[in-house]
Parts: sequence; structure tokens; C-alpha cells
Amino acid sequence: MARRELVRAQRLRPLLTYAIPHLAVQVRIELTRVHLALADTAAARTLMLEVDELLRRRRGLGTLTGEVAALRAQLSRQRVLVTTMEPSWQGRSCRV
Repeated sequence: MARRELVRAQRLRPLLTYAIPHLAVQVRIELTRVHLALADTAAARTLMLEVDELLRRRRGLGTLTGEVAALRAQLSRQRVLVTTMEPSWQGRSCRV
């Protein structure tokens, strides 16, 4: 149920452009948080790239820029955590 709602929200992203920057960035921040909670760092990184593009086009979004910085730090920590938790056999060839 929750993933279905997430998919519905993701489909609305193209409608949220730099024309309404506060809403566009805020929605992507919230979607990034959801993806991080689901341990989907690839989707979270994609959303952060979209946020970066919005912030390049529309500067001065107040507290949202601080939220983005905090979220970027969280994404970085989660990325490090996932990398350090990879099994030791991953990336090695297996002989059968």
C-alpha cells in the first residue's frame, strides 16, 4: 500500500517544476526521506540531483537549503553504512 502511494507521488514529480520552486523542492525532500527509509539510496540520489538542479535555477529558498544540506549528509552517511556492510564475498569471483 505504501509503495503504491510512493509510486503515485513519484509520477507527479514532473508537474512540480522550478515555476513553483518551494513546493518542488519540498516534495522532493520528502520523497528522498521516504526512499532513505526504504534503503533505496539510488532513488534518493536521483531526487537529490533534481533538487540540485532546482536550487541552481532558483536560489534563496530559505530554510529548504538547510534541509537539503542535512539530507545530503544523511544520504552520505547511509551510503557509507551500506558500503561498509557489504558481505566480504561480494565482488569476488566464485569457482564452482
